[in-house]
Parts: sequence; structure tokens; C-alpha cells
Amino acid sequence: FVIVHYVLAAFFMYALMRHWNSSPFASTLAGLVFAFGGYMQSINDNLAFLTSLTWLPLIMLCFSRALQHQARLWTIATMLLIGLQVLAGDASFCVLSTLLCTGLYALCAARSSAPATLRTTAGRFCLVWTVGLLLAAVVLLPFLEYVRLSDRASGLTPEEALRWSLHPLELLQFVHPYLFGHLVPDVRWFGQRWLDTVYIGIIPLCFSVFYLLHSRCKHKL
Repeated sequence: FVIVHYVLAAFFMYALMRHWNSSPFASTLAGLVFAFGGYMQSINDNLAFLTSLTWLPLIMLCFSRALQHQARLWTIATMLLIGLQVLAGDASFCVLSTLLCTGLYALCAARSSAPATLRTTAGRFCLVWTVGLLLAAVVLLPFLEYVRLSDRASGLTPEEALRWSLHPLELLQFVHPYLFGHLVPDVRWFGQRWLDTVYIGIIPLCFSVFYLLHSRCKHKL
């Protein structure tokens, strides 16, 4: 089950990058970095995150096609996948990440469009998310009931809310995977405790910086 999700994650990212006109080599590299980078490897024992995040590239692919072609089929596919991502396990982080990605992409598409197309883009964005969340209402509605009974219902103190947040210095892990010690065994002396590392490798990091400096394609940026 776990292995299949890593294979799907790599394939979905490959397909997304090919859709965005990247070369087969670049698309393959992107798929491998996404599936086997530090974050995805850190959550191989946290299936609620793994099984949700796997679908992010495919949702972006369908949403991109829905905006480009104004096609009903791709719009429906995006709705179904958003619902599936919620049902896959995690709605607190992975689904919010997808909301951010699709929102930024829609904003980028709308800025380069005529007013009529801008309204269509905004409407399609709202539609896919409304229907997608409604498809997952079978778990979201009971969740709302249980929220009132949770330990967090009365709110969190700042210390509790910020516990294990990603400190800005931890972005240095992009350069060195265990700059502040290993999480297992627990010898880490700084930072959050649930994510092992965000390290993706020096070569992919250099490629990313080079691409950002030379790319003229707004949606990829």
C-alpha cells in the first residue's frame, strides 16, 4: 500500500510536468524528487499525510486542464480528486496545500485573462472546491460534530499552537539533511519533532534555483 503511493506520487508529478511542457528528463527528475524527497520520506509512517499528498500533482494537472480547455470532464475529475484527497486521510494540511496551489494557479491564470475569462476561472475554482468538499461531507460533517468534543475546542495557548512549528533556520535542511541532529534516535537539539527533514538533494536544489532564475513561464514560477 505504501509503495504504491510512492509510485503514484512520482508518476503524477511526471505527468504534471509533461503537461507543463517539461522535457522527459526534467519531468522524471521532478517525479523522483517529489516522491523520494525528504518530506515524503519523512511521512512514510504517517499514512494520513502520505495518502493525501500523493494526489496533489494529479489534482493540479486536472485543474490546469480544466482552466485551459474549459472542459467539463476535467472539471469533474478535479472535483472527484479533491473529494478523494479528503477521504484519503488528512484534511488539515494536505488539502489546505492543494487549496493554496490551485488558488495561486487560478490567480495566475486570471491575471493574464480577459474579464469574462477571469470570472469563469474564479467560478470554476469555487465550483471544484465546493463540490469536492461536498463529496467528502460523509466524513467532514461528523468531524464538525467531534470538533466540539476535542481537547482543542476551547482553543490553544500560543505555546501549544506553535509547538513543533518549522523554524526559519530549519530551511537550512535543504542544504544539509541533519544539520540539527537526527530525529530517530531522538538526538535533535533544535526545531520541530515530527518531520525528519525537508532535504531533497543538492543537485535538485541547484536545478530549482537555476530554473527560477531563468524561467519566463509564470505558472511554473
